[in-house]
Amino acid sequence: MTTTSKQAFVAGCIGVATFVAVWWASVSFSLIDHRVLPSPLEILRRVLLLEWTSVGLHVWVSLQRVVLGGLVGGVCGLVMGVLIGWNSQLRMVLSLPLELLRPIPPLAWIPLAIIWFGIGDASKVFVIGLGCFFVMLTNTEKGIHDFDPALIRQGRSYGLQGFALMLRVILPGIRPDLMVGASISTSLAFASLVAAELLGADTGLGYLIMRGRLDGDFTMVLIAISLIAILAYVLDVMVRRLIVPHGEAYRS
Repeated sequence: MTTTSKQAFVAGCIGVATFVAVWWASVSFSLIDHRVLPSPLEILRRVLLLEWTSVGLHVWVSLQRVVLGGLVGGVCGLVMGVLIGWNSQLRMVLSLPLELLRPIPPLAWIPLAIIWFGIGDASKVFVIGLGCFFVMLTNTEKGIHDFDPALIRQGRSYGLQGFALMLRVILPGIRPDLMVGASISTSLAFASLVAAELLGADTGLGYLIMRGRLDGDFTMVLIAISLIAILAYVLDVMVRRLIVPHGEAYRS
């Protein structure tokens, strides 16, 4: 871990500690009703008493949906972005349809997804994948469109053409764009997941949030939200490390 990374980690820990302290003080001094926002100590006590076998099942189901939807949507978006970014004629043909579909939020597709695929995992994977698809497509296309032509000419001077040129020169050169797309996709995937599970599911973290709200169990709601935040953060870090290995420089 570099000095800058250590400083960022320490600063982040201080920020979290300050947030928790303000939260605890607000509840302790009755500035916020504990029935609406339980104290950190109450949440910790509840965490220690949870039936983690049951909660773990919900976590595992949600994680499977996010990973599968993210992979399918992300890979499809990457491939389509490469094709459109590299082929100007294909970009002209597909530009208008994609621009019409791109602004539609993934959540708007949930009713149709339920009609098409039912309330099972397929509808949730579809909604998650759709959001990730457009994010990765946009960032991949932008990266290829803005890529330095001199580097392409240099690659061709070494005998690289077509797929080899894309794999060995262009894709490594646009990794910062891919990293941004993957990071945004991770956040969007969890947002889409929770919305889909809130509307139609009997398992998953979104379902725990809905059940907690209906039961007036706001502690469970906050625990489920915290688990989503932790999973999203860990998955985002893993994706970033996969695209840009640790210690390797990249342009911002």
